[in-house]
Amino acid sequence: MLGGKWFGKHVTYLKIPDMNNGAYLHYKIKASDRNFTGIVVPPNTLKMKNLLLLLCLLISVGTQAQQAKQFLLKSGYVKLELTGNSIGVKELWWDNYGQSSSELMKYTTTTKVFGIKSVEETHSLTIVKDGKFWVRDYINGTATKGEVPAYQEMYSAYESITDEEKKAMADNMIASMGGEKLGNEKVDAYLCEVYKMMGAKVWIHKGITLKSETNVMGIKMHEKYSEFVPNKSVASSKFTPASDVKYQQIGQMQQDMWSGMDMGEFGDDDTDDDSETIVPVKYSFEKFKKVMDACTIEGYNCAGTTSMDGMHASTFMKGMSAVMIIASSTQNMEGIEEVGFEAFTIDGKVCYYGSDEEEDGTALIIEYPQHEMFISIAGVPDMSKDQLVKIAQTLEF
Repeated sequence: MLGGKWFGKHVTYLKIPDMNNGAYLHYKIKASDRNFTGIVVPPNTLKMKNLLLLLCLLISVGTQAQQAKQFLLKSGYVKLELTGNSIGVKELWWDNYGQSSSELMKYTTTTKVFGIKSVEETHSLTIVKDGKFWVRDYINGTATKGEVPAYQEMYSAYESITDEEKKAMADNMIASMGGEKLGNEKVDAYLCEVYKMMGAKVWIHKGITLKSETNVMGIKMHEKYSEFVPNKSVASSKFTPASDVKYQQIGQMQQDMWSGMDMGEFGDDDTDDDSETIVPVKYSFEKFKKVMDACTIEGYNCAGTTSMDGMHASTFMKGMSAVMIIASSTQNMEGIEEVGFEAFTIDGKVCYYGSDEEEDGTALIIEYPQHEMFISIAGVPDMSKDQLVKIAQTLEF
């Protein structure tokens, strides 16, 4: 987990490696010792080819079995044929229920926007094993390596919750992103769960995608398996990176590329935060969760409530919009005057409303001196002062 700052407050991010280029996709998330509650907000610059990745990530988190199993099949091999705007193949080998995997992608993507034709070649190999990854790009001649962020934390947390909690978590996550489970359907002889979200439809058999259809803004990407060998024994060499290839650590590469620039845009968001101590909020998580359970925001679904790094947080989703409610100690409060927040009072409570030019969204901050805490209510995209105040007035701390 990486701590970042938003309106002067610490929030939590999940940074998922973009296996296509060695960079990071950033997703604000919630997590705790018991529960990995879900993805909150994908960035506005989310690439079309990562849309299906996001959907599959949501679904795979919700369908993992116990003992940190990503797939319900111990090992195997699947080959997907790509059609539509992307022509080519994807091959996946896995073992130990997905703890070890090797994915080879080789395809050509052709798009045409406003009469301008674009052709992009993809040829890469991604190996993931025990929380580490190696990515080799045969087109650019680059090779990178790193660690999957919060790997052990996420899987350990997932193990600790009940099957009922897992199902509820998956349903909430998918619903909060505007998605839905369509039911069960066979792809040839294999019974699959079918999900739909944000223009993507995917058929999943025991955690393995056998078919997908994506149609967003006229760009079509279809996948269907041509070979599938469940429980196939896979040689350990498949999950060993080539010894004759020099893999560059992901952090080093980013520093070399973006030296002198704002690394918060491209690299680690917590560079300046490591030396700061977060004072834990005294208000109990049990009380906070009770207030959040009673909170109703019209049109929004609760995607999860958690406690981490001395703060409590809850997230509500409506499609691609999000409302985040965070409780933190007043000793962590800083920088409001510097960013020009408007000060006023609600029912005798000191409040601040404003936005940060470097971030999307707006926030309302309310002081609760009797609890030695403040509550931040953030809306992404921008929410008006009246909208956030209306939410605040329903919260009974």
